Amino acid sequence: MSVTIEKKVEISALYNVYGAMLTDKQREIVDMFYNLDMSLAEIAESYDISRQAVRDVIVRAGETLEKAEEELHVYRDVIKLSEIIIDVKTSGKVERLDKILNTLEEKYGIVSRTE
Repeated sequence: MSVTIEKKVEISALYNVYGAMLTDKQREIVDMFYNLDMSLAEIAESYDISRQAVRDVIVRAGETLEKAEEELHVYRDVIKLSEIIIDVKTSGKVERLDKILNTLEEKYGIVSRTE
């Protein structure tokens, strides 16, 4: 199973956000494949299953993670907020903080400000 580095990074990041949505077995296999860089054969041997079965679990788990992101956008929002924070820190423009606070307030209701 050939997976690009970009795909590995993407699935690993989605796994960190949505991993709890996977079954225990899916979590373990995804972690072994994407984070521990184990081969299908190594994983198959440790579970006493075929390489094809391991591949099927990895594909299904990846689809689950991608679908969760498509519906919930948590990872996208974290990236967006990180970019805003980096922009504020590097630009020195304090007025950008207002945008961050508004985003947090609108999206998550976690910031309470008095006018």
